[in-house]
Amino acid sequence: MRALPWHADPVSAAAGSSSGSRPAREAGGLGAPSRLELALVALAALAVTVGVTLITGRDLNWDYLNYHAYAALAVLQDRLTQDYFAAGVQGYLNPLPYLPMALMQAMGWPAALMASALAAVQALNLVFLYLIARLLLANPAPRPAVAAAATVLGGATGVLWSQAGSSFIDATLSPLVLAALWLLMRQPGWGGLVVVGLLAGAGPGLKWTLVPYAVALWRAVAGLPGTPALRMQRLAVVGAAAAAGFLITYAPWGWRLYQAFGSPVFPLFNSIFQAADYPTHSDQFLRFVPDSLAALSTFPFRMALLEPWIYTEVAAPDLRPALAVVLGLLWALLALYRRVRPGGRPAAARSWVLPIFLGASLLLWLATSSNGRYATPMFLLLGPLVWYLCERVAGLRAGRTLALLVLGLQLVHVGHAGSFRWNAQPWSHEMLPTELPQALAERPLLFITVGVLSESYLATRVHPQSAFTNPVGLH
Repeated sequence: MRALPWHADPVSAAAGSSSGSRPAREAGGLGAPSRLELALVALAALAVTVGVTLITGRDLNWDYLNYHAYAALAVLQDRLTQDYFAAGVQGYLNPLPYLPMALMQAMGWPAALMASALAAVQALNLVFLYLIARLLLANPAPRPAVAAAATVLGGATGVLWSQAGSSFIDATLSPLVLAALWLLMRQPGWGGLVVVGLLAGAGPGLKWTLVPYAVALWRAVAGLPGTPALRMQRLAVVGAAAAAGFLITYAPWGWRLYQAFGSPVFPLFNSIFQAADYPTHSDQFLRFVPDSLAALSTFPFRMALLEPWIYTEVAAPDLRPALAVVLGLLWALLALYRRVRPGGRPAAARSWVLPIFLGASLLLWLATSSNGRYATPMFLLLGPLVWYLCERVAGLRAGRTLALLVLGLQLVHVGHAGSFRWNAQPWSHEMLPTELPQALAERPLLFITVGVLSESYLATRVHPQSAFTNPVGLH
């Protein structure tokens, strides 16, 4: 059966094609954005992201002082046998994502320019979000204005803007997830599936918190239309490509950890690898995970509160999770009613890429961390998703009016939180101006810190052969 074009179904094309390339040509060629449209979206995303970064100031967050600034030293200097838990468990994570900021700092870039460069990469979130919204909301035809409004609704989240231009890498890496999802929604051929797998695997290789999205992307491949045999072939291709993407980004660092400690993921999962330099147990970071059914059921509604430490460390009130739950339930009831009423017709067969991705991502995120920063791709996708649900529940015209009302309420509500920065500071030439005694830079010393503050950023300022340890404070 011939696959239907994207605009014939607001979620995706109809199932049944056994070709690996034909759906890609139909989905990609139908309503694809022009170069001018894409350029305007990219410029707008860049202007907004860099603008917010410059307005909100330097972010001297706890993570920057205690392990972000230190992390890249593992690449620039061989510190694995020189230090011992200088930046806690986090100091042994893959340092590659922190390297660009360290290099810019080493070259003497002004702090505002460094932050703007990071924000430029983070602007890709909004570009790919727009492309996803354009596919999702393509009924009756792709409309740039609708996709742009849904993108603004997606971007109206403190989860994104608390990281804009800062040392946090979650918003810097989330374009990998959104790009892979966009490609998958376009029903790519075999080459496109390889790219999807490479992007999916590269994420966890750079930061472990992207594992849920790699699994969700791989699982969502089964939602593409086609025969069972074709689905299995696609899963195998994407799985192999994801493994390659992970090895490309993580294997060099994993090998160094293995040489130093006998574990390629030291100190994580040490109940399995049992490295001698760490207790034989596996750490869990569950401070935001709902601990009861009642907490889980109220979780999306508590996210709307103007309070910190609900799903992220700072106050980032968000109406959209609760709205997504309510609108989703209403849509499901309406769909059931239309199906069982006399004369009702069964829904057209659909590709389940986006529902599978969102469902798998949500479940894995809730189980592993429930930390808002780690859910940056999902919080961005809430914009197009809520817009889509408004259209499905209230109809196209009334639904768009409702979605615009939601957009206005969300912007006002987010604005009530004030600054999203962990520790906002005025701009200065250096990201972290410090004055240290000359003696600290002249000869190697041993620095011992005990407590929740490692101050490991000092390793970038003192003699390069100085050793640092925080043996208990950050464990």
